[in-house]
Parts: sequence; C-alpha cells; structure tokens
Amino acid sequence: MEVADVQKEYIRDLLIHGRKTEAIEYIQVNFDLSPRDSRRLTRMIAKDISSTEYLNRQAVLSSSVWRKVALVLIMVGGCIGAYAAYLILTDYAFTQHAAQNEATVVKNSNDLILEYNVHGKIFRNEYTAAMKGVYRTGQQVPIFINPADPYHISINTFDERWKMIVIYSSVATFLLTVGLSITAIIRQY
Repeated sequence: MEVADVQKEYIRDLLIHGRKTEAIEYIQVNFDLSPRDSRRLTRMIAKDISSTEYLNRQAVLSSSVWRKVALVLIMVGGCIGAYAAYLILTDYAFTQHAAQNEATVVKNSNDLILEYNVHGKIFRNEYTAAMKGVYRTGQQVPIFINPADPYHISINTFDERWKMIVIYSSVATFLLTVGLSITAIIRQY
C-alpha cells in the first residue's frame, strides 16, 4: 500500500491540528484498512511530526510517558489489591476455626490489655488495636479466639477486621481504574 503525498499531507495536517481520530477514520475509509492498521499507519505518519509543529498542544506528553504512568498505577494498584486479598483470606481462614467470645479491656495504653475466659481459665493478652482510642477500660469487646492457641485473638469489630481491607481495596480499585483508563485512552490514539 502506498500513500500519495497529497493524502499523507492531509493526514499530517489533521494530526497537527489535534484531530487524530479523524485521521484514523480517513485512513480506514480511504485505504480500506482495519482500525488497528489505521492506528498503526497514523502513528507512523505522526512520528515524522515534531512536537513544535502541533497547533493543538493540549497534551504533547508522549504516549510513552503516559504508558509508563499507567503501568506504574496498574502495578501499584495490583500489589495493594493483592495485599487486601491476602488480608481477607487470612481473616477468613482465622475466623473459620476460631471461637467467638467476649473480652474485657483491662488497660488501654499503647496496646490494649484484654482479659477473657476460655474453658474456665482466665487469659490476659496484649493486643495491638487499630483503633486504640475507641476502647475504654472495663468495656466488653467481642473477640475471636484460636482454640489451639488462646493467646491468638482478633477483636471482632468493623474497625479491627474490615476497615483497613476496605481502605486498601478502595485505593487499589482507584489506581487500577485510573491506570486502565489511561491505557484505554492511549490505545485510541
């Protein structure tokens, strides 16, 4: 396939004026190419245009920069999402074999000191709570206890079990959405 100089100049002019979609459609109609091949030919013609020639200079950042930004966002979002999934799975695995009980807050300093009863035996446990200021001395809190190791406990409240999972999942979803949106936009051009 050969592009006549007049046609190439017209496509080049469309690109210089920031009308890349029209250039792709023009190539697709006039040269009977697939959308993918039309975009490829448009990119080849665009490589001959220097950044100073563009009249519509909204975002002259090269698509390679945006690809890298998208890739970083997708990778970071994926890692955070994987960590959120890990937290969900470990919480699920723990609660499947754990027994529910109530504990009393004995002391609320840097770490909570909880006291609870397992089969008639009293246990005291130092627990690093996510929400330290929420618990008062003497307060009853629901807990999960590992029957094999009564010192392995988890406070059964939204703040302790799900708050960080929701935050990590939300951040991961946001980053993945932005990264994939950038990728979709780049693919159009």
